[in-house]
Amino acid sequence: MPRHIAAFRINRYRVGMAYGNHLDNPLIGDSETLRSDISMTVVPHEAVEIARGVRVAVIGWLQSYRARPGPAPDPRRDEPGAAQAARDRRR
Repeated sequence: MPRHIAAFRINRYRVGMAYGNHLDNPLIGDSETLRSDISMTVVPHEAVEIARGVRVAVIGWLQSYRARPGPAPDPRRDEPGAAQAARDRRR
């Protein structure tokens, strides 16, 4: 059971646009900060550059309950090379 679910967003992609590889920020929101433990993207098509028509993607974020007691790790601190290692694992 998630602790908090951020409002889902619908993105529209037109000719020449694409939903490329990226890393989500660990903290989402302006007025209320959400720790984005789980992010999701739902696309009913292959995520490549759009050649014709329009495509949509639904995106959302979940914050989980902390599983262990004690202070939570600070997600804003990126260990050296962690982002690059995550990208390399996707290849």
